[in-house]
Amino acid sequence: MDFVAYIRPDLLILIPILVFIGQSIKKVAPQHKLFIPVVLIVISIIFAGLRLMVFYSQHNTAWYYMLFESAIQGILCAATAVCSFEVFKNGSRYFDK
Repeated sequence: MDFVAYIRPDLLILIPILVFIGQSIKKVAPQHKLFIPVVLIVISIIFAGLRLMVFYSQHNTAWYYMLFESAIQGILCAATAVCSFEVFKNGSRYFDK
């Protein structure tokens, strides 16, 4: 099952941006590593909401549908960013041996 099929194509650009933000937070404040996924979820919901606000303003769709979809898309983008970072980090550890 391809979970990236559930993320809107115009929001896929958020994933590398969120990975970069997560790495930056990890380097600046390493003692707050537990809060990185929460921060990424909030940031991605805000960015997805801004992008979907532009899209749905052209189609006269209800505002609550836009809020719901931006929350779902933001959570999916943040989860993909965290998961891809962990796979890359653990994969590099495996191949460095």
